[in-house]
Amino acid sequence: MAFLKSLSSAVGDLVRKATGPTDPYQVNEISLQSISRCTILSVQGSVTLLKDGSAYVAIVKVPGNKIFRFASHYIKSVLTLLLCPSLFHLASENEATTFFSNVSYKLEPLLQSTKYFNSREGLEKFSNSLREHPTWTCAHLAAFLGCHECFRHESVKQMADTLDETLQTSPVQLAVESEDLETIQELLIAGVNLTLADHEGNNVFHYAAKAKNPTITQYLASKDPSAINQLNLFGESALHIACLHDQHENAEQLLRWGAQSQLTMSHRFPIHCAMKVASVQCIQVLCHWSKEQMHVADSRYGGTPMHWARSKECINVLADLGCNLEAPNTEGETALHIMIKRNRLECVMALLSRGARAEAKGCHDNSTLHMAIEVGNADMLQALIVFGADINSTNKFKASPRHAAKRILCLDGGGIRGLVLIQILLALERVVGQPVRNCFDWIGGTSTGGILALAIVHGKSMRYAQGLYFRLKDEVFTGSRPYNSEPLEKFMKREFGPNTRMTEVEYPKVIVTGVLGDRSPAELHMFRNYERPGEDFLHPTDMFEPVPRPTDQHVWRAARCSGAAPTYFRAFGNFLDGGLIANNPTLDVMTEVHEYNMALKATGKGDTGRPMHVVVSLGTGRTTPKKVAICDVYRPEGLFDIAKVTIGAKNLSQLLMDQITMADGRPVERARAWCSMIGVPYVRICPQLSADIPLDCSEDAVLVNMLWETQCYLHKHHDRLARLAALLWP
Repeated sequence: MAFLKSLSSAVGDLVRKATGPTDPYQVNEISLQSISRCTILSVQGSVTLLKDGSAYVAIVKVPGNKIFRFASHYIKSVLTLLLCPSLFHLASENEATTFFSNVSYKLEPLLQSTKYFNSREGLEKFSNSLREHPTWTCAHLAAFLGCHECFRHESVKQMADTLDETLQTSPVQLAVESEDLETIQELLIAGVNLTLADHEGNNVFHYAAKAKNPTITQYLASKDPSAINQLNLFGESALHIACLHDQHENAEQLLRWGAQSQLTMSHRFPIHCAMKVASVQCIQVLCHWSKEQMHVADSRYGGTPMHWARSKECINVLADLGCNLEAPNTEGETALHIMIKRNRLECVMALLSRGARAEAKGCHDNSTLHMAIEVGNADMLQALIVFGADINSTNKFKASPRHAAKRILCLDGGGIRGLVLIQILLALERVVGQPVRNCFDWIGGTSTGGILALAIVHGKSMRYAQGLYFRLKDEVFTGSRPYNSEPLEKFMKREFGPNTRMTEVEYPKVIVTGVLGDRSPAELHMFRNYERPGEDFLHPTDMFEPVPRPTDQHVWRAARCSGAAPTYFRAFGNFLDGGLIANNPTLDVMTEVHEYNMALKATGKGDTGRPMHVVVSLGTGRTTPKKVAICDVYRPEGLFDIAKVTIGAKNLSQLLMDQITMADGRPVERARAWCSMIGVPYVRICPQLSADIPLDCSEDAVLVNMLWETQCYLHKHHDRLARLAALLWP
């Protein structure tokens, strides 16, 4: 008999599992007959935790409905109702008791004050909300679910000003986010504090500014406008947020109730936010309340609202209001220069038709034509010339748009020997009298050279880069090989920013090499800060997952990928160190420039292609060749042969590694020959060093001696630097 009972119980469990819900948190209606077989584990108010075979079930007794009563440890069915709701059906006791505990004390006051949970849908929304936000109080849940009547219950009302432990949100912020005016009204009757801020410093007015219903902003401001100018952690007010979300009616209400359009602690004013999203109506509202908004400059670039324009409609509105079209930013560039750099032809035409000077000069005395040539937009070039731009105008470097050509810098890989590259560039800066960033139009690099190329493009001085490398080796080269990659990744994020994209800096153009190691043969990949014309046509998608486009590629990731040297650091995803294919990237960079010009021609923009003017290749130092005794590997015939083969195998492996990562020798001769064929000057600088410095050397004395030898080499070949300076700055 006992056996039959056990068998019956096991079969019952299997049937319940087979017919049970696929989602263990799905709210279901369970018959009282099924409940009567369960064991009561805990009763908390209206919620009861049961054990049903090997599963744990929570059922809810809705007030006013006498669904069941308790007798001893079992539930006896009552004839009035045959079903009751269950909140979950879980296999894990720990998971069940944790969620039961959270549910029971938060659901109880809500059950007592609303009929919302009499339905299965209401309980399911409650359960889902609590699982997604387990730190919410009963007041948060009531606000989110729109149960405004719950805030008349004393227990819920007491929690009305409680902040969520995770995001620091308040119930009234959730009600505003849901645009539930009835709940907002109940909360204000309960006396909530409107100055409470979330984890980003946003108060209820910041939330209301995003709402599509302006009545919410008007209602909140009419009750208590004291927090209307409160700034969040980014230094921005609710007025910033309204403009950033194109909510002109909210902006109008905020200004009507005392919002200050001149108040900011961020780099931008509300009108810059309106320009960023091309909100014509927000611009009109702001300028109606304060004409000064037309002339305010952001603190980062000194740009007026006109510099921030993204559409011709915004330009026309500001021009009609009398905005100064020729106002310069901190770089001396007008709005026209910025629109050209951003490749916004529509905005360029709007400015020109409104009277903007086509011959205006900007940073380094570059004319609008210089910038248009760099962008490569033939239509823009023609428009500027038609409106009076001078094709013979020269910039600070005596270069006219008509004769503009590309100056190319290529930086070898070499680990910590990247300090040699920096020392050479410091010397070049002294001779030219200009920062490296201004001396080149294209900068390409591999591994350490790629990291340095990104540093140059992002405005870091060579002296700063020198200190950066000394800090890098102390933070990264700790312990034994292979090194922990996390310090390197943190370092890259700190220097380049965790969210900076490759395309955020458009000039000079930069190329960083990496190797896609998830295929055979492996492929060289180039991280760029630009999109190549006809990219999809030239490189159709294949069986492999595509890498991010330049607009989506983070700078720190590109730097990390290029520096993923095998045996030194782990691969970064499917990327390995670019030095495995292009330790000297000169030929690859020249190929890229040539293909870029060909792509322009293929897409009908050949007139904007610029030829190569000079190619500069910098190495990380070379040592005197040394003699290798044996490089022969064969089947040994005796003990003596075993020793010879061992030495030969070691030398052969070193030979293969040297050839893979070769930066001098034939790669230099090939690049020199190619430049000679096309009539382009080629300059190679790679100092002779007395010792072979390891890629991960961290000894200060060794590194300082390496830099001293580099400095001596540069002093000896000062005339070469002078000739190079003449090519870079005629």
